[in-house]
Amino acid sequence: MTDLFFYLFLFSFLALSIGLIKPKLFQIIFKKEISRKNIVKIFGSSVLLFFVLIGFTAPTIPEIEEGNPEILSKESDVYDEINEKPINNQNNDQVVDSVTPFLLTTNIEESVDTTTDNQEVTGSETGDKVNQTELYKVQLVVDGDTIKISYQGESRYVRLIGIDTPETVHPTKPVECFGIEASNFAHVMLEGKEVILESDESQGDVDQYGRLLRYIFLSDGTDFNLTMIEEGYAYEYTYSTTYRYQKEYKKAQEEAQVAKRGLWADGACQDTQQENVNTSNDTGNTSDTSTQTSDLSPATSCECSSDSYNCSNFSTHADAQVVYECCLTQIGYDIHKLDGDDDGQACESLP
Repeated sequence: MTDLFFYLFLFSFLALSIGLIKPKLFQIIFKKEISRKNIVKIFGSSVLLFFVLIGFTAPTIPEIEEGNPEILSKESDVYDEINEKPINNQNNDQVVDSVTPFLLTTNIEESVDTTTDNQEVTGSETGDKVNQTELYKVQLVVDGDTIKISYQGESRYVRLIGIDTPETVHPTKPVECFGIEASNFAHVMLEGKEVILESDESQGDVDQYGRLLRYIFLSDGTDFNLTMIEEGYAYEYTYSTTYRYQKEYKKAQEEAQVAKRGLWADGACQDTQQENVNTSNDTGNTSDTSTQTSDLSPATSCECSSDSYNCSNFSTHADAQVVYECCLTQIGYDIHKLDGDDDGQACESLP
């Protein structure tokens, strides 16, 4: 009945509108003259009448009592089910019928967050790198296996654990095969970037030259030490004791050799390859110390055990640079403070 009154209401309203605009149309229908005033009386009354009838005949909407026990019980069951059962990706196709969709969405997100936060990384090979998320700025790349970083308010040199790259800056040794390539790769990957450091208790905190002993991870979690070996820029290097990722690094070197990447390519660095492989095998069985050091021997051309020089002891910048680089390679830092502005150039005021 309500629908009938509604349509009659629309009809009356339409007829009233047309009659006020063109009353002559109704003269044709009623076949007599009819004024706008009469049109308003007839159809205006009809509009009002049918509007009132719609109100009387419209069905009533049953009210839901506040705190209805059945609804509250259903909400409670859904809430308990979501919070008690973990999310399973295999059940994503199931449709949950709930009167409280917002409650469902909120608790599903909370359940996913809780599941993620409670995941634990196990196994000795993973170490603690997942929890070590503090980033450190790389200030300088010395060569492929030594860098300088901003560490706890000061500049510190870092010797990378588990790898050894061909020499490029040693004052008493020539530039070795693939040393430039390894150094350039490290520059591109690290210099100016922020990295994650990971220590290894089996190797100690620092070496005998005061350099931090660390694994280096890029901000996206990539193991830089491992990448150097995988790409053929570094040898796997075990000093004294087994380290956390030794198996992984040795396997990476074997794969790089088979794939003939970098320094393992046919005809490249044959003598150096054999020397480093033998060194790695020999030192892997010793256990006289627990700290990793460089394989460099002290140079006879400079004194790095104490602050013995300053720029007035040299006649040219080149002479000072030799001593600066010598100590940088041996102990990992500028003990004589020849590089005042920390730009890698010693005694720049000298000719």
